[in-house]
Formats: sequence, structure tokens, C-alpha cells
Amino acid sequence: MSSAIGGSTLETGTPIARDSTVQHNNLSYNDTINDKPTPEPRDLPSSRESFAEDYDVEKFAPEANEIDQADYTTNLARTESNAQASTNLSRILTNAEAIERKNTKKEEAGIPIPSMGQDKPYPPPLPDKDAYTVTFNGPDDPMHPHNWPFSKKLMQCLIIGFNTFCVAFGSAVFTASIPVMSEIFHVANVVSTLGVSLYVFGFATGPIAWAPLSELYGRKPVLIVSSLLFTIFNFAVAVSDRLESVLICRFFAGCLGAAPMVCVPASFADMFGNRTRGTAVVIFAMAVFMGPMIAPFISFFTVSNTHLGWRWPSFIIGIISSPSIILITLFYTETHHPIILVDKATEIRRRTGNWGIHAAHDDLFFY
Repeated sequence: MSSAIGGSTLETGTPIARDSTVQHNNLSYNDTINDKPTPEPRDLPSSRESFAEDYDVEKFAPEANEIDQADYTTNLARTESNAQASTNLSRILTNAEAIERKNTKKEEAGIPIPSMGQDKPYPPPLPDKDAYTVTFNGPDDPMHPHNWPFSKKLMQCLIIGFNTFCVAFGSAVFTASIPVMSEIFHVANVVSTLGVSLYVFGFATGPIAWAPLSELYGRKPVLIVSSLLFTIFNFAVAVSDRLESVLICRFFAGCLGAAPMVCVPASFADMFGNRTRGTAVVIFAMAVFMGPMIAPFISFFTVSNTHLGWRWPSFIIGIISSPSIILITLFYTETHHPIILVDKATEIRRRTGNWGIHAAHDDLFFY
């Protein structure tokens, strides 16, 4: 019995030379025949110890015996307690390598370093900065959000969950105003529907800026600014007397108020590990889905009242989002781990007078 491959004939049972090349459809395959029998597949290691023994984990991770890979919370806390690891993490989040590449290009281009001024010489190099870098005090540090009391975590979740509800509520509360606006401004319903479409389109554009800003400056300042602008533009919608103003303000309300859509899940990830995060995110999911479900009922009830009219749904959004600003400003605690270390370093630096003490996240502003 024979078979034709690529124009050549191979007899069945004829031994194939070692390292022989077979041509097929202009493709080359190097088939190396080993004399050794095919080894039996090994069972997967039943424990972490056997895995480390078989695959030499310590060769790649010298601290593998000190870190429990199954416990994400412990891993994260210990990683952030290491100065070098914390520095590397912050450099990735802030794209510090791009700044270094820019400095390297200046050096290659021969651009001189600015002088110190008043003919002063450059000072001598500082000692190793790792000794001055602030970190968490181990996996059980109470300052780490994973170790906060459950009551504190619950309060934080409710505050930012309510903020998310206000933003999601605003997406559908405008629906009842569409036919009334079409009649008042003498346009088709499809034009008035832009009040909803542009708001949701803002959800797609706002997070592009809010997400990186929250990594640089923390969740709290981003949520405060976003909530403030969200409230302002919703009141602007309510008092606008032109259709163009209504549509533009609706877009900016959705765009500038979209920070909770990215910051709130990130804040949950800051406070909860992999084992409990799914349960916590239920609050976020409820806020996102319940807001648009409840909004049309309230909106149609409000617009149908002749004493209120189409403007009051926007007034309602502004009214309920105003307490959200107060809650976040007064009672919300920053959860972003690098920013917590920055605040810690700032306090130590002020109380000790040692200007060299800093957090790994501060390196972005040193370059």
C-alpha cells in the first residue's frame, strides 16, 4: 500500500529517515522521529508543593514559599508592602516610562540640563530612595482597604452606589419629556429623542478621561468633580429655553457625570478581594439597572402633572444628585491604594520635616 504526497510515493512500512522533510502543498514539515517511546502524560500536581517541586517554582519566584498564591488579598497587600513592587505598579499605572523615554531622547539630542541657578553646582546624588518610600505595613495593615471593617466598607458602597444610581436614573428620566418638547419646539419626536441618545453617548466618551484621572489622582476627587458637573448641567437642562441648549446640556450631563461608571467598580475592587468582590458588585449592578427601570414611572407621573411639566424630571435629577455630592465630599474615604500611600507619606513628611519621604506613586511627579 502506498500514498502519494506532493508528487512522491511513500511505501507503507518503509522507515522514514530521521529529520526527514515532507513537502505538501508547498509547506515544509520537519518530522523528527525519536527512538525514545512517547512518555505517558503526567497527572496534574495535586498540591502546590508538588507543583513547586516538579516545575521549580523557586527558580522564577524566590518568595513563592512566603506568598500564598490562592489568597489574592494577601498577595496584593504584600506586593504593595514591597517598595520596589509598589514603585513598578505605580509606574505602569501612570505611564512613567513614556516620561523617561522623553528624557532619554533629550539626552541623545544633546539638549543640556537646565542649570541650578545663581551659578550653583549640581548637588551630589541622593541615597537609595527605597529607604524613603512609604509602603503598607504588611498584609494586616488596617490602613489597607481590604482590611477595613465591614461596616466601613458597607457605608462606602452605599455612598458610591447611590451616586451611580443618580447617573443611571438620569438616562431614562428624560423619556416622558420627549413628546411634550416636540410639541413645544415644533420638531419631530426623533429630534427630541436626541436628549436620551446624546446622554447615553456621553457615557461612552466621559470614561475615556475619568478612568485614567482616577488612577492618577484617586477616586474621590474624580467623583466629586463629576457629580458637581453632573448636577450643574442637569439644572441647566431644566432651565433651558431652547432645544439646542437642552440637547447640548444633556450630552455634557452624561459625559461629565459618567465617572461613577468606571470609578465605582474600581473602588469596589480596591476594597474587596476576588473572593468577595462579586457579592459587592451587586450593589453597583442594582444601581445601574434599577435607575433606568424606575425613572420612566417617575418621569411620566411628573410630566402628566400640569403644574410641573417637562422641565421637572431634570430638576428631580439635580435635586437627588445634590446630596450625593455632600455624601462623597464628607463621608467617602479614598480607596485607591497608591493614593492612600501618598496621603500617608504626606503626613509623615509634614510631621518629621524630612522632605525625602514619599510614596511610589509620587515618582510620576518627580520625573
